[in-house]
Amino acid sequence: MEKNTSLSEESLHQHQKAQLNERQIQALEALRERTRTVPLQKETTAPEIIAYAIDHVFARKSVVKRDVLLAEALKHSAGRVSLSELFKECESRKFLKRGDEIMTREERKREVDLIEFVRNGKRRCGFKTCDIM
Repeated sequence: MEKNTSLSEESLHQHQKAQLNERQIQALEALRERTRTVPLQKETTAPEIIAYAIDHVFARKSVVKRDVLLAEALKHSAGRVSLSELFKECESRKFLKRGDEIMTREERKREVDLIEFVRNGKRRCGFKTCDIM
């Protein structure tokens, strides 16, 4: 079936509404009314959104691409903060960077501590540490 582009938006809405029964029309009107009365969420700031995105994207990875962080922040902001504000906030953070990949200083410390823990454990058990570590 081809898309009909000749109808105006109003005509399209009338055509769609004509296909609904009375109960469906009432449910649609009730939903429309509820969305009008829902209060707006509190003002969300770029730092709060970037902090959320950091927690989310670094939950399972120690290194991510900056664009992945920005995409998560933009998705979470739901239009309350512009991409330029999120980008500016992201740039103000002290990430460790290599190319387009970033890592938090806290995550880097955890990685170093984990490597040191493994090295110390090997020495206690009589294993030699390998050159890779």
